[in-house]
Amino acid sequence: MFFELVGTRESMTAGVRCLAKGGRFVSTGYTDQELVIHPIEFILSETSLISTVAATRQDLQDAIRLAASGQMTVPIAGRYPLDGVQGALDALRKRAVLGRQVLDLQ
Repeated sequence: MFFELVGTRESMTAGVRCLAKGGRFVSTGYTDQELVIHPIEFILSETSLISTVAATRQDLQDAIRLAASGQMTVPIAGRYPLDGVQGALDALRKRAVLGRQVLDLQ
């Protein structure tokens, strides 16, 4: 699942393209930018797009509770040095990421 909160064309496109098979793209809030994606990107990967105007305080509390209890985990897909950010982006573009990409800042 990818929660889109930024609303830029680039962040939305990257979010859709990083979804694993059966994943969900959740667009939250408002944006003045368009998401331009061919429907085949959703069809072949059997992903979906859902949206909400805003989340409630209870939604945030539920998410924090689930994460703290270990019921919601996100695997680390790869670690990259800061100067390897291009490799992390390339993996996202190739849809080869199942989890988070981590940039090591040291």
